[in-house]
Amino acid sequence: MAYAVFAVETIGGIALILGAYTRLVSLAVIPVLLGATWTQSHYRSVISVAFMLYLVYILLIGNLSL
Repeated sequence: MAYAVFAVETIGGIALILGAYTRLVSLAVIPVLLGATWTQSHYRSVISVAFMLYLVYILLIGNLSL
């Protein structure tokens, strides 16, 4: 499962950096980031959860602003 998450985050991140299909990519990456946030919340890693929520926020704002 970790390999799939790594692949989605890597390919999605590269696509977002290049500006290719940003709306579609951000919508595809959001469930992965939410899953990572949920997984990290069980370990009570506040910094990691806050960072993941920040990334989701940025993706949502970036998706809605266009």
